[in-house]
Amino acid sequence: MDPGWFVLFIFFMCEATVATLLVLPVPNNRVRGAIRDFVGNLWEQKPIQGFVFAMLALDLFYFWFVFDALLHPLHDFGIIRNPAFEGGITCEAKQNLFYNERNAYLTGMSMFLFIIINRLVDIQDKLHAARNRVKELEGNKKDS
Repeated sequence: MDPGWFVLFIFFMCEATVATLLVLPVPNNRVRGAIRDFVGNLWEQKPIQGFVFAMLALDLFYFWFVFDALLHPLHDFGIIRNPAFEGGITCEAKQNLFYNERNAYLTGMSMFLFIIINRLVDIQDKLHAARNRVKELEGNKKDS
């Protein structure tokens, strides 16, 4: 396995872990705030930001070279026959197409997951603030 693909796979798994952590059901708002603060504090570190943006640039670079695997899958796998190409496609060529298709999905999903994580952090932050505000208002009603 190419070391670049291995690094991108590990980065994708870290992204998936953070996204899973952000969508977990939590028992109370304090836990939600702790998760949000952990992810926020992690993101505020400059080395982490630099590493994430470097990995996204590497994702984009690798995605550029394997994107052609997604352009014409029906012709590549013989579902739609091309009369000019009667010989069929070899197993090795199909293996390379599957390899490139898998890698295109890996890099594309990694870039998409970065956008999703940013949005999830924003949603969790707003939800945490709204629930704190509701608790304050309920506390004021009880005191009155």
